[in-house]
Amino acid sequence: NSETGVLITPLEDALLGDARKALSMLAAAVGLLLLIACANVANIVLGRSIGRAREFAIRGALGARPGRLARQMLTEVLLISVIGTALGVLASTWGLEIVRALGPRDIPRLDELAINTRVIVFAAVSAVLVAIAAGALPAAWVARGNLGAALKEGGRTSTSGPRTRSLRSALAIGQVTLATMLLVGAGLLARSLVTLLRVERGYDTTNVAVGTVQAWQHYRDPARRTEFVRQALERMTNAPRVRAAGVTSSLPLSPPIGADDANYVLEGQARPADAEWPTVHLAIIAGAYFDALSTPLHGGRVFGDRDRANTTPVMIVNAAFARGHFREGSAIGRRVIVRSRGTETTREIVGVVADMRHEGLHAAPHPTVFLPHAQSPTGALTFVVRSERDAGAALRVVREELSALNSAMPVEDPTTLDALLEESLRARRFHLALLLTFSLTALVLAAIGVYGVVSHATAERNHEIGVRVALGAQARSIMTTVMRGGLVMVGLGVVLGAIGAGVGGRALSGMLFETTTHDTVTYVIVAVVILGTSLVATALPALRAMRVQPTEALRG
Repeated sequence: NSETGVLITPLEDALLGDARKALSMLAAAVGLLLLIACANVANIVLGRSIGRAREFAIRGALGARPGRLARQMLTEVLLISVIGTALGVLASTWGLEIVRALGPRDIPRLDELAINTRVIVFAAVSAVLVAIAAGALPAAWVARGNLGAALKEGGRTSTSGPRTRSLRSALAIGQVTLATMLLVGAGLLARSLVTLLRVERGYDTTNVAVGTVQAWQHYRDPARRTEFVRQALERMTNAPRVRAAGVTSSLPLSPPIGADDANYVLEGQARPADAEWPTVHLAIIAGAYFDALSTPLHGGRVFGDRDRANTTPVMIVNAAFARGHFREGSAIGRRVIVRSRGTETTREIVGVVADMRHEGLHAAPHPTVFLPHAQSPTGALTFVVRSERDAGAALRVVREELSALNSAMPVEDPTTLDALLEESLRARRFHLALLLTFSLTALVLAAIGVYGVVSHATAERNHEIGVRVALGAQARSIMTTVMRGGLVMVGLGVVLGAIGAGVGGRALSGMLFETTTHDTVTYVIVAVVILGTSLVATALPALRAMRVQPTEALRG
């Protein structure tokens, strides 16, 4: 088994893969969204409690103790929380299907997601905790508040004192702060994805189909494997609407199908010990492989019919390999000792091609060497066919021609290169979609919180606004006065949220591509979005205040 390699993976990595960091990020986003929801409910319930101050004052006058009133508030919030949690559990049964459909394959045990007893127990505990978190402040206000003023006939004093107003403003600022943090996180992921899609790949995925075969058992003799590849490529190249066809042992964006690395040393250099030979990425190719991928040739030539098993051993390298070893001159004509599959061969570099992002668009190109299949006839083969019109036609060519040559040899995972690219980006798009959904929900909740605070404050100032209008105040002045307080809260929340995002954004650094966690454009766009949404939220109470009639406001 000297030519057989073994890939050893820790069990924990096999179970969790790269999903741990992403799942932790999404769990944190859910936690922030839950905090925003708690603050929103607390703000709304506190506002309703202030509106019910006269009711609570009457209850107190009839003998209800403050603790009894506080328990009533907690009970009401608990009821709201339980109903909301039950609806959330029901909605999640449909949401699971969406997650399964859109989720990437590398999320461990994604197909095992289900609403079971553990989920229901967790939801029930969460409902109680949310009720306590959202109802504690309103209950404390009812228990400690001075409700006597609410019973004064004709009293114009607001039932919410400065502390209560400050508390409600703090809750709204907290919502904006957390919403800003979530939106910045989603914005950074979006910027990272846009940058990733624009990166130079080294290949074009349009109208390209691929199919993998393991020819070892069907063609045990190296010469027979070489002849099989030649016949298959000839049939594919002559098929209608096919521009180019090639084969490789290591396709970009695809998992390994065999050994895809080799040891090497430049001719003339001191030979290191066997265990110290450097490693390079290896791909064995044949046919018009680079034309099929539209990979540019930087210099020299590609493999041809003259590169046979009995001719001079040759190789092609990518630009990364050439830059790393031949900065002072051309790589063409240089000789390299390559050790692969148990054999050691001195090969001449005959060409240099552009770098390919093999493991994904996020991974920097590795130094790579390409060997002609005729001189290293592997049986692990991926056929690559580029069509003139669509990838579907190329996919039919791969299936039909390989089946015609050997119907007993299955074609594994026939697909398109576009599909492989989409799959490589699926995890990033999935995480972005979830975080963006959380962020937009948080933005709506924050806007509702700001609207509630401004609306309640405006209602309490109806008498003041009526006096101002009676004394000749202009509508623009009234609108500016009402909106100023709300926009100050929002501005403070945006600043605090930007600071929090800058500190917490380090957790996203491993998921970003060529995008810093302090990307100025992202922060500016998020600030504009939040301020624009808040303008609408504060404008509605302001417009209502502009329509206040002095006679109605002063009649009380």
